[in-house]
Amino acid sequence: MLDTLSPAERLAFVLHDMFGVPFDEIGEIVERSPEAARQLASRARRRVRGAVPPDDADLVLQRRVVGAFLAAARAGDFEALLDVLDPDVVFRTHTGPTGAAPWPPAVGANAVAEAVLSRGRQFAPLAQPAVWSMAERG
Repeated sequence: MLDTLSPAERLAFVLHDMFGVPFDEIGEIVERSPEAARQLASRARRRVRGAVPPDDADLVLQRRVVGAFLAAARAGDFEALLDVLDPDVVFRTHTGPTGAAPWPPAVGANAVAEAVLSRGRQFAPLAQPAVWSMAERG
């Protein structure tokens, strides 16, 4: 369902509705005003409500891709990361309310793979997949 949303809509919706991030922070992340971030989340919410849930085949594929990404990150396998990343992927960091400046976004599969291996490899063993079917969500 989230695949039907634009990247900015998806971020606004997930950050606000799932993690309770305030719209002023979301606005900074998506480079828009807090009011525009609120509109993005609202539009995303309406679209998600009307979307058809993914079938089990989609979930199997998603789990396979997430598993491959985590395995590559944990192993430090640059080539395997490139195999699962979209060529136009963008990796953004958010430091939360600490006030620390986030790193600049990594743009493109090569840059994201490098960022994952240099900045995120220490966290890879702690990462858990977050892909569920509607039945698993309850």
